[in-house]
Amino acid sequence: MFTDLRQAIDSGDLPVGERLPSEAELGERYAVSRSVVREALRSCTALGLTENRTGRGTFVVSSTVSHDLKVGEYTARELMEARPRIEIPAAG
Repeated sequence: MFTDLRQAIDSGDLPVGERLPSEAELGERYAVSRSVVREALRSCTALGLTENRTGRGTFVVSSTVSHDLKVGEYTARELMEARPRIEIPAAG
């Protein structure tokens, strides 16, 4: 499912600005559970391809993979920079 979504975004079948079908619709289309759908959507968001807008759905925001993965509001680089400042004092 994730590969299919990513290819559709890469090829332009799902253009930037397009709203993706609901989780239930995607689950039916691919014959998978909603947890599988959610994981695929999280992967697309982490790659910077989609964005979840609360109450409105998931939208395509880029047709190319971001150079830096996002986790929530932060990039992977930001999280790696913050780790020593949090983990070292916490371990102490």
